[in-house]
Amino acid sequence: MLTSAATITYEVILWQGDLPSQLCADWDYLATRDTTSPFTHRAWLDIAYRHRAIAPWGVLVIRKGEHPIGLFPLRKISPWTWGLVSWFGQSELQLLVDPAWAMEAWTGLAQWFATRPGLAYLSLGLSSDPAQARYFSEACALVGLTPHITEHAMPVVLSTLPDCWEALDGKMRKRILTAERDLTRDYPDMMVEFVREPVACLRALNELIRLFRRRWDGELGGSVFHQACQQVAYHDALMWAVTHGYGGISVLRAAGRTLAVQTCYHLPGHDTLYGQLIARDTEALPNRYSPGVVLIGHMIRTYIGQGIHTIHLGAGARSYKFLFNGQSHPRLNLAASRVPLAAALLPGLDRALHLAQRAPIHAAYYAQHRLLHGTAQQRKTGK
Repeated sequence: MLTSAATITYEVILWQGDLPSQLCADWDYLATRDTTSPFTHRAWLDIAYRHRAIAPWGVLVIRKGEHPIGLFPLRKISPWTWGLVSWFGQSELQLLVDPAWAMEAWTGLAQWFATRPGLAYLSLGLSSDPAQARYFSEACALVGLTPHITEHAMPVVLSTLPDCWEALDGKMRKRILTAERDLTRDYPDMMVEFVREPVACLRALNELIRLFRRRWDGELGGSVFHQACQQVAYHDALMWAVTHGYGGISVLRAAGRTLAVQTCYHLPGHDTLYGQLIARDTEALPNRYSPGVVLIGHMIRTYIGQGIHTIHLGAGARSYKFLFNGQSHPRLNLAASRVPLAAALLPGLDRALHLAQRAPIHAAYYAQHRLLHGTAQQRKTGK
């Protein structure tokens, strides 16, 4: 049993392929203590690191006496900047903290960062949990760090569900049925399927990646699936979740083609379903339709009455998300610096380095796009 007199210590365990058995034991112990974290399974992080989808660095473990009370998977953003792992649309901080010793765990994180040399900057990411921001701010004050806590422009949206379809809000049911009717009218063979079987999931995932890249590869640096390592890592993570009964894919098909795909996952013992990546065929499905409403409605039908009481609809307060009893929750960006100069210089410098690293991907995309566009124009004009 932990006592208040136990000493707080911290240790960074560098990621060198396989996880040490002690870290696995610490992780599994805290996963049973922290029931609010969406990232309790170390297998997902292990997959991401193994495929180099995230730059590997280490895991900071905070202990009180012999027991772990906090676990913070860290990445090294640059020689002077550290952050928490963030991967594939995870909207909350990726950490595990024993709620009985939360202040001590956050203080251990601040103490570790205070030992970083020179101009150091810690960028944790975005949190919609006000308690995390409070603990972080108080911990920084205790060890003499400067916290930088700002509200992000994009909140997350959470939707609450009753125990059965009949108890669902009447307006919500009507909006789902209307979106399905509109699609069925113009696409009589429209079908929505929630797939959990591995082979079917693999086909659906390949469609998701294809549609996602078609829509977002033109962004600066390319989409999250532009790199092969990201595709392989997400494939392995999703297949792991499906195999263990933690997730699946909603697929909207019509006219012999896939029109929209969305992945989702949940954790055993948790009452929150996380809607994650969504992609649609923008060429075959005009904007007047609501594929997001149809897919979310189908997920509600699948999970309602099975212990799911909240759907995490991700970042961005888009109007369709509020059709599902959605409530907006602001997110705070948590960061800290050892000296004010670091906060003034390092975020901009890190961003410039990131864009410079991604610029070749962006240039290659546009070169290919221009070549394909020019070839199409030549065919059209006969030149």
